[in-house]
Amino acid sequence: MYPNPSSTAFEVTTSTEKAFSVKVYDHLGKLIEEQHSEDTTMKIGESYPSGTYTIIVSQDQNLKSLQVIKR
Repeated sequence: MYPNPSSTAFEVTTSTEKAFSVKVYDHLGKLIEEQHSEDTTMKIGESYPSGTYTIIVSQDQNLKSLQVIKR
């Protein structure tokens, strides 16, 4: 996930060529976006207002939680 912090969009990149999904939660824990990708990259967050977000990336049985800041 980069850049972090960002004033535009975030790019999610996986190391394997398998489908993955992303869930984005705001600072209150509300789900604000969910996307699926068959590719190894995905851009998210262009329309997000400034704030802190939790990103959950899942691929097969693997989960990764990340905190990002939108300026």
